[in-house]
Amino acid sequence: MDDPRSDPSLVARTLRHLELVNRTLSRVRTLLRRFVIQDMVSRGIQQASVLDVGAGGGDVGLWLVREGARRGVSIRVTCVDADARAVGYAKDRVGRHAAIDIVHGSLFEVEGQWDYVISNHVLHHLRDEEIVGLLEHAWRICRRRIVWNDLLRSRFSLFGFSAFSALLMRGSYARADGLVSILRGFRPRELRRLIQASSWRGQACVGTLLPGRVYVVGQTTRCDGAHEGGGEPDYVQSARNSLAVSSSMR
Repeated sequence: MDDPRSDPSLVARTLRHLELVNRTLSRVRTLLRRFVIQDMVSRGIQQASVLDVGAGGGDVGLWLVREGARRGVSIRVTCVDADARAVGYAKDRVGRHAAIDIVHGSLFEVEGQWDYVISNHVLHHLRDEEIVGLLEHAWRICRRRIVWNDLLRSRFSLFGFSAFSALLMRGSYARADGLVSILRGFRPRELRRLIQASSWRGQACVGTLLPGRVYVVGQTTRCDGAHEGGGEPDYVQSARNSLAVSSSMR
């Protein structure tokens, strides 16, 4: 699908298949409920802004807007993607929603300020130095928290997705691209190393979820309750406690 000469009809079908993956396998909704929606509700926030980096078809942003409304929070989502084909698809699917903005552009050049910066299945497309660059850029544009979800590289992930996609993802690039993507995925220690090389050092944690997901959640020092002085920020300890009981999310 990354090839710009790819068949447009297969690209559209692939994006539909990726929506299926997001609903059934990615666990992105679980992460956003816990680390974005719950954070908004617990702080009494009534309005918030979210940047969805590498948003694809925009289905995650649309779900987030609807889930926020269900919990009494008005969320405005900016969906940005560097692939013009994904942007066109997202505009057709979700672009008419008043709370969603669709932007075509480089992930590294988006400027502005958002309360939360999220991504789903983006990091494995990038080189290590690009991930550190994206972390640095997110540090500048994020007021509160990042929540980034990606693929855990493992035999279980590879064999599980192979079986799932063989049954439900025929006639698109999703199966072949998905298997390659898993091989390009991460082990937790690899993401921790990249975080240590960025401004999120000491402000972000890495966790895993079944089936085959690894995620980063971090909170800036510029938001309410910013950490001052030495020692570990309260937020990091809170996140570690959340990761320690992540089996409840499986």
